Amino acid sequence: PGENVTYNWDTTNAQKVYFIDSYGDYFEVPVDGSMTNSAPNKSGLFTLKIFGFDGTNVGCSAFLVAKYK
Repeated sequence: PGENVTYNWDTTNAQKVYFIDSYGDYFEVPVDGSMTNSAPNKSGLFTLKIFGFDGTNVGCSAFLVAKYK
């Protein structure tokens, strides 16, 4: 908790990537990018959803965040 953690992701042929928190709030992030643990002010399970060029969900990566600042 409170650690300075940076999450990095790289996608191939992705059109949209969204960062989704456990409350269902989401915002678009770059298809290749990074985010520090101070970005959202909520804690819980976060999911990085990746959408392909045809609009389908081609993958997701879920990770548990102990605490956000």
